[in-house]
Amino acid sequence: MWSKIQLGDLATWIGGAAAFLLLWWTVSQILRQRKYEHAEKISAWVADEGPNKHTYVDVSNGSNWPIYEVVVNLVAYQGAAPLTGRELNNFPKELIKYRKMYQVVPPGKHTEAFAGFYRGMHLHPGVEIAFIDKAGRYWIRNAQGKLRKLKNSPLDYYEILRPISWDMIGK
Repeated sequence: MWSKIQLGDLATWIGGAAAFLLLWWTVSQILRQRKYEHAEKISAWVADEGPNKHTYVDVSNGSNWPIYEVVVNLVAYQGAAPLTGRELNNFPKELIKYRKMYQVVPPGKHTEAFAGFYRGMHLHPGVEIAFIDKAGRYWIRNAQGKLRKLKNSPLDYYEILRPISWDMIGK
């Protein structure tokens, strides 16, 4: 009975296995790219430091979908000040004026005014933004622009207590 079954030659088996592995790798790369697709279009940066003691931050949602539970921190890109939003928690509470929280940020570019940022000791301001994407994944982009996935929601990551007093984007 087994002698009647043609199993093919070794080259056919190797070719079939290689084709399967190539297909699996391609599909996994497409799925990985889709996971980052929305998050890669979110960024924030210092737009201007006005003479009226305000620092203006541009929050850009370049996607077609809103982002949620957005936490924007004005931090130090370099210098003697909090370098991350988490470090803001360890400083006096008056530094919380360098954090804004938005329940929803719609698509588009939004300019937000923060309290002026101290510029001594070679300090240069930067922006850290954490958010939830359309698929419910948690993300953070640091002041250097590096995007990474978070294990917890932005509110939990920064240990922000509830209830939240949300800021209004564009107000």
